[in-house]
Formats: sequence, C-alpha cells, structure tokens
Amino acid sequence: MRDLAALPQTQSSSYISEKYIPYRVLWVKVIIRAAYDCALWRDSTEFRFRKYAIDADRWFSCESAILPNSFLRICEVLKLDPEMIRKCVKKLTRAQVKKLEFKEREGKDLLSYVVFGRLEPGDDGDD
Repeated sequence: MRDLAALPQTQSSSYISEKYIPYRVLWVKVIIRAAYDCALWRDSTEFRFRKYAIDADRWFSCESAILPNSFLRICEVLKLDPEMIRKCVKKLTRAQVKKLEFKEREGKDLLSYVVFGRLEPGDDGDD
C-alpha cells in the first residue's frame, strides 16, 4: 500500500491548475449535466424525459443562493458568471450536446466550452 504522505499535495502544488480542484470538477460536471438535460429533453414529447429539462431549467432559473447546491451558490463558489451560463444553456442545441459529449470522451475540458462560452450559440462545436 502506498504511503499517503508520499503523494503530492494537489491543492498546494504549483503544477496543478485551480480548475482541477476536486470540488470544482464535481460542480462543473453538475452544471454541464444540467445543461445537457435542458438541451436534450426540452422538446421531448414524453413527459418522463421532458421532466429532466423542466427540473434542470428550474435549477438554472432559481434566484436563491441560500442552499449550498443552488445554481447561484455554485457559481459564487466557482467564481462563474451565472447570467452568461444561463444564456449559453438556453441556446444550447441537441447537436452541440452530441459534439460536447464527443469532446468529453476525447478528454477535452468542457468547462471552457459550456461555462466560459467557447461554444457559442449557433456554433457547430468544431474547433
């Protein structure tokens, strides 16, 4: 078994970027999953699927930052602009989600595509 003291201290290491801090990675994945749900299911004719989009849209639209898992609180902790994210999510298409899922399998950093708006509304997702 490896000695835990021998492992690098990730949060204090200069070679580890802030974007890879575990809580940040987790919350970014939550934002991305909610964005996917909005885009993939907003036009579904089956209520069981459309409910995913409804729930995700409610989460993005909520103006309360009281709960620790609210969209606004997460944006505050991650120092992200919630209005910019909302704007990108509203215009995200099914085709863009499919391309983003492919980029994720390639190991691309989806934060820059969805959260920082590198994938502009109407863009086909190609670099």
